[in-house]
Amino acid sequence: MVTPTAVDRRHASRRIVAACLSGFLGVASGACLAAESPQVNPANPRTAESAQVTPAITLRSTLTDNVNLAPSDRRQSDLVIEVAPSVRVNTDTARLKLRLFYQLDGLIDSRESSRSEIRNQLDATGTVQAIENFLFVDLRGNVQQVAISPFGARPPSNANFTDNRTESRTFLISPYVRGRIVNLADYTLRYSETFPDPAQGSTTRGSTSFPVA
Repeated sequence: MVTPTAVDRRHASRRIVAACLSGFLGVASGACLAAESPQVNPANPRTAESAQVTPAITLRSTLTDNVNLAPSDRRQSDLVIEVAPSVRVNTDTARLKLRLFYQLDGLIDSRESSRSEIRNQLDATGTVQAIENFLFVDLRGNVQQVAISPFGARPPSNANFTDNRTESRTFLISPYVRGRIVNLADYTLRYSETFPDPAQGSTTRGSTSFPVA
């Protein structure tokens, strides 16, 4: 077994930090370009459409006496450095309503560089008005870290590394049309498609609904 040298660990740490910063800048730049400038609704001059993009970055170091959640006879102490850039987007315009939070967690293991990794967190909900007052598209996305087995080790924080943690991803797209049939009833025709994480053995699911009121 080859033991990582101090130079190897430094290079791995730099790669983690570089990946975090590049991903952060990419997401923040894309959000800024997609966001519309505040506009005033002519029907109600007091109501301004808004688009807010809030970037942030968290730096944290954790000293633990059991980094891999092993039994007491095999526990290891370690120093774990976390670099976590994030972006929060809140958009409320005539064409787009979006609530999005994304964070890229870069974990740097100062003892074993091979354990260093990048994790993603995403919570996003949005609605696009593609054709005014007729065609809409709902979008949802969720990425989180979950336990593989309820009986395995459950890490109390990001600073612990375990094989019982995995990244779960679920995305949904739901286009729909709505309108009014003469003066008789309002209708909505919707199709929903869910894209679960294929790594968890799930399959794509679709459904159609046609409520009339």
